[in-house]
Amino acid sequence: MEDAGQLINAAIYGEGEFTVLEIIGRLEAGKGLDAVAGTVYRDGSHIVVNAERPLIQDLDSLPFPARELLGDTRCYIPPPATYKRKPVAVLITSRGCNRQCIYCFQIDKTRKIRFRSVESVLSEIEHCLGQGYREIKFIDDTLAGDYDRAMQIAREIRARKLDFTWFASACVNQVDKPLLQAFKDAGCWAILFGAESGVQKNLKAIRKGTTLKQIREAVTAAQEVGLKVSTPFMFGIPGETFEEGLETIRFAIDLNPDIANFHAITPFPGTHLYDNLEQYGTISSELADYTYQGAAFVPHTMTRDDIIRLRQLAFKRFYARPSFIMKRVLELRSLNDVRVAARSARSLFWLFAKDNIFTRAKN
Repeated sequence: MEDAGQLINAAIYGEGEFTVLEIIGRLEAGKGLDAVAGTVYRDGSHIVVNAERPLIQDLDSLPFPARELLGDTRCYIPPPATYKRKPVAVLITSRGCNRQCIYCFQIDKTRKIRFRSVESVLSEIEHCLGQGYREIKFIDDTLAGDYDRAMQIAREIRARKLDFTWFASACVNQVDKPLLQAFKDAGCWAILFGAESGVQKNLKAIRKGTTLKQIREAVTAAQEVGLKVSTPFMFGIPGETFEEGLETIRFAIDLNPDIANFHAITPFPGTHLYDNLEQYGTISSELADYTYQGAAFVPHTMTRDDIIRLRQLAFKRFYARPSFIMKRVLELRSLNDVRVAARSARSLFWLFAKDNIFTRAKN
């Protein structure tokens, strides 16, 4: 089979809106891609990398996505338990993140967030509702990057009596109970907080900029106002030990979010982790490992089997708790809820079976 790389003539890096327009214009005029900022292209046997294109500062200048081209929105069904209503639209109100996490790639090296105006955001929300969408998933790295702006968006949604449910992500040190209450009052039903670890040393190692106390306070406040809380964690952090991984599992159980996920830290190109691999650990040569479920990176303080084992134990211990199962049973309200619960039960059964196989193999 021909190398897939030989089939690619050009690629765009960075923000692509204006780059795409320029490429189309040049191709229609019969011109090449030389000097088109933000492109990489093949010139015979050579690969040409053009200069970076400046980031778009006025995000309000961009048109809304042409969602009408998606066709029948009923065909797009999100994963179970990740939505309240259908169909779901995806919307972003800002670009960039002001965090320093070692596993995250940032286009803007200054680590600044560029925000759309509140009016632009509300206009797109109303546009989506006019197209028949009943829920919106905000995919900003953190919707609360500007506290006052986030509060204003929530209050405007409520003031305009916009009827939709929504989901967002935020950093635990950028929210408080009044903001989370405003989210809830405006139709928000769930929020994701990147907890990442239950060991403060490891939060510092990944430059998360948060504390275990802030994680607890944010999760507690969100649940007290009635929001569902999702908290992803990760294993394989540089310097992390197997025992510290077990401590993260205990922390997740004690935290008791509504949803917890357990990933393996992944060294994507362009991140601080990838650029300093020798300092932190080893990298896998298997392409299949480059998922949050694999173990593409192994710190010097752990083994690949340790990471796999921790993920299995985490899912098993968190989701097999009788209190957790009973809570989910009592929350069943519809046939769809029952279907989701049945899928979850099958996954848990598979996890138990796989865990037993892994344990026998290790012993």
